[in-house]
Amino acid sequence: MQSIKTSQKIFKGPEIKILKNIQSDIALLKQKIISMEDELDAISNDLHRELNPEFLKKLEKIQKQKGIKFSSMKEFEEYFSE
Repeated sequence: MQSIKTSQKIFKGPEIKILKNIQSDIALLKQKIISMEDELDAISNDLHRELNPEFLKKLEKIQKQKGIKFSSMKEFEEYFSE
């Protein structure tokens, strides 16, 4: 039978299995946190990216032209490519 001795208690049998499960769960949580940090960094980088001036001009034109209806994407793209 396997046992682990700590400064206060010796763990045996089922306790070891529980501790190993806890250790595994903590390792999984650590991986997930690292993954979430990476995703947050990517989102932060996207939020602080400088926008293309041409894109900003198109957005301003769209905001000024409220209510225009287009029958197709092609018509929409032609209108805003001017």
